Amino acid sequence: MAPTESTTQISATSDVDPLAPKPEVTGKTRYSYRAKTEAADKAAKKQAVVKQKAAFTPAPASDQEKADQKAQTTPLGLNGDTATKKKPAKVKGAPKERLQNKPTTEPPPPPPPDPTVNPALGATPAGVTPPPVPVPQTQAPQTPESHTPAPQTTPASTPEPQPSAPQPNN
Repeated sequence: MAPTESTTQISATSDVDPLAPKPEVTGKTRYSYRAKTEAADKAAKKQAVVKQKAAFTPAPASDQEKADQKAQTTPLGLNGDTATKKKPAKVKGAPKERLQNKPTTEPPPPPPPDPTVNPALGATPAGVTPPPVPVPQTQAPQTPESHTPAPQTTPASTPEPQPSAPQPNN
């Protein structure tokens, strides 16, 4: 079977609606005559843009929403920016403070060193060092003839030294 050939020709002069009345061409027009129609079209486009913009803008925030936003934007626990220090405001006519004119203050003398036992570090003040402990004298060796042990005597009159101030570790 052979395909049937059908051809449709569309001419550039054919209208979409061939039954519609054709506009009459009255002749040449000037460019300045189009200003009236273009001004009306431009105003219509501007009104359409304004209506579209009004449709997309959100409703204004209520007082409650404004208060919530203000509370949420405040820094947590800080009353402002603590990272930078603010300069004090200068008073007009106040005397200038220059570093060259400031008198230098001498540093206070260092405190005296703590008392120590080390003689290389200096003498200790009197009354801080406890008196030396007397060494108990040893008795003469006993003869082997007597088997009864002699009672040991400890010096009871020798008090234990108690330091009045804590001594540093050596």
